[in-house]
Amino acid sequence: METLNTMFLDYAKQAAKLSKSSTFITEENVYQEGSEDILLFLDKMVEALILPGSGLDGLENLEELLAKAESGKSCLLLLEHSCKSRIGKILPASS
Repeated sequence: METLNTMFLDYAKQAAKLSKSSTFITEENVYQEGSEDILLFLDKMVEALILPGSGLDGLENLEELLAKAESGKSCLLLLEHSCKSRIGKILPASS
């Protein structure tokens, strides 16, 4: 069975080379700015895993959150994922 690690190891290595952030996380550096250089790799991973019929519900809420964040407000994004897909074939079930 193929895992996410084996599927995307090359992408992860390339993204790590481009990342400007430390790979060792501490209380002092837990917040790290995102790197636009790695978005291409993330897009490729999503494209490889997303299934027909997948989508986002409540996009208007995400747009409102973005507007608040851009205006300087603190925001917290909590995601819920539901799936009837092949993910069980990619990740072994936990015991």
